[in-house]
Amino acid sequence: MKAPRISLATVGFVILVLAINFALIRVALLSWEQGVWETFAFLLMPMIDVLLIACYRLLREERRTAGNLGFAIAGMVATCFVFTLCLYAPNSAFGMLVAFAIPLAMGTINAGARLFGNAVMQSSAMRFTCGVGLEFLLPFAFFSLPPFIVAFLGGRLARYFGKCQTIVIQGLAESTLVEESAKSNSLTSSTGGWHRWLRLGATGSYSTSALRFNRTLAEYDPVAPRSDYQ
Repeated sequence: MKAPRISLATVGFVILVLAINFALIRVALLSWEQGVWETFAFLLMPMIDVLLIACYRLLREERRTAGNLGFAIAGMVATCFVFTLCLYAPNSAFGMLVAFAIPLAMGTINAGARLFGNAVMQSSAMRFTCGVGLEFLLPFAFFSLPPFIVAFLGGRLARYFGKCQTIVIQGLAESTLVEESAKSNSLTSSTGGWHRWLRLGATGSYSTSALRFNRTLAEYDPVAPRSDYQ
């Protein structure tokens, strides 16, 4: 089994993505209470990484499909829209996050207590797991999941319409070829259709009498193609 080949461009792209992520984390931590755009850029970091990967895939010719292009364009538009709304009304955005997170957290804790018991839920490991999931991963999912859904639907629609366009283009090309072949056949049959009979006779697909008739016609028509039987 051969090891997967990793190009230098891929390594450089991974380093670029990590640098952008560390820069967003640093800016968000330094201005967590005062900054607004830094906080929302940090919360949209998973979607930004997905868009960077999508743009990197578009650089390769074999990956440059209608689905990938639609995913990238729809994801960029949805991410910019969510980011603009958060900047315009940051208090409403955080209020929606709190209104969504508190019932989910209470339901998760109560379900865990019924399933595992209060002793397990009070352990430090379970507290750490719930804290990471509810206080760290949930805000990322709340802000990054809607743009991702829009990007996914945009990619699916672009792929569907791309297939439809390909089918329509193929149908138009086939109809054009049929029309051109019909015109050429009609022109050949009206001007020099019996020349085709001579060429078919040269292939040996007719009887001896037909070949004699072809020789007779060829003697009186110098333009007609000479066959091997002449």
